[in-house]
Amino acid sequence: MSHFAGLLLALGGITFSTLLVHFPATESSAKITVCEALMDLKRFRGQTVEIRGEFNGVLLGNCPDVKTNNWLWPKAIYVAAPWDPARSREVPADWEVSFGPTFYIEAVRGIWKRWEALPPSQRKVQTVLATIVGRLDAREGGLAIDGSGLPNGYGEQGTYPAQLVIMEFKDLAIGPAENGAHPPLDKF
Repeated sequence: MSHFAGLLLALGGITFSTLLVHFPATESSAKITVCEALMDLKRFRGQTVEIRGEFNGVLLGNCPDVKTNNWLWPKAIYVAAPWDPARSREVPADWEVSFGPTFYIEAVRGIWKRWEALPPSQRKVQTVLATIVGRLDAREGGLAIDGSGLPNGYGEQGTYPAQLVIMEFKDLAIGPAENGAHPPLDKF
């Protein structure tokens, strides 16, 4: 374990500025919101993007509804590390991150423990925010529902309209909630 990773674990994962990974220096990333990504999946599909939003295991946005047939898509982007078993494998993630699953999970758990320690009145107006750089994956054919009425998206059960495969994880912090805080998903 690197000195940096050991130091962050010693801090309980409460605060960290950047988890670095290695990816080609020639790529630049567009800085966008969750809603900008979801409203223009075709444009950002396959691109390296930097997205800041509420983070509870997925990146959440306060976006307009997006519906396909009778399916209302979540206003969220599934966040997947390259090793995530629920990550769609249709496009390989051929980069290595400089942190492993245990470190990632402990850092996220640490910040959520800090949020849970806030007084109840503060938990209503504060949430966990993250900025994540990664490749945005979206289905080539757009948002679709299969023949049985189920979504063909990302994450467990394919319910998310896109996935962001992590290249760099940074700025994990507690900040103001736009639409109330959403506690962490079970994967943490």
